Amino acid sequence: MNSLRILNRLMRQEQYMLHQFCSNLQTMITRLIGQHNDLTASLEALEKHLESDVSWSSANRVELALIDFYDDITLLTEWQRRLAEINRLPKHLKEFYEEHTGEADSSKLRALLVRLVSDLQWFRESKRVVRFNES
Repeated sequence: MNSLRILNRLMRQEQYMLHQFCSNLQTMITRLIGQHNDLTASLEALEKHLESDVSWSSANRVELALIDFYDDITLLTEWQRRLAEINRLPKHLKEFYEEHTGEADSSKLRALLVRLVSDLQWFRESKRVVRFNES
């Protein structure tokens, strides 16, 4: 019975974190719509996707897709912020990203950020699976 309570608590925590993450993504979408009136339809489509499928998979897809809409300042900020998380990754990936910390070309930086976010998502998802399987 105790393990059932632990699992139930973990599920509630996961749901809370998922809803908070989706809320943060919706805030970013709203911000980007304000900056890119010409791309409103594309951004609204991402928002609808997020609202219609509240899951980590959907949230991760939207998070990756939003990178294409970042201006150069947001792109650089997100890149630097995500670099602070590379210590969680396996050594070979950490070393790869460390080699590119000084990248200045925005198209290369965008590609690197997409890959880094994807790697970090994979790391988080694998931890989530392990946590639930241990309960």
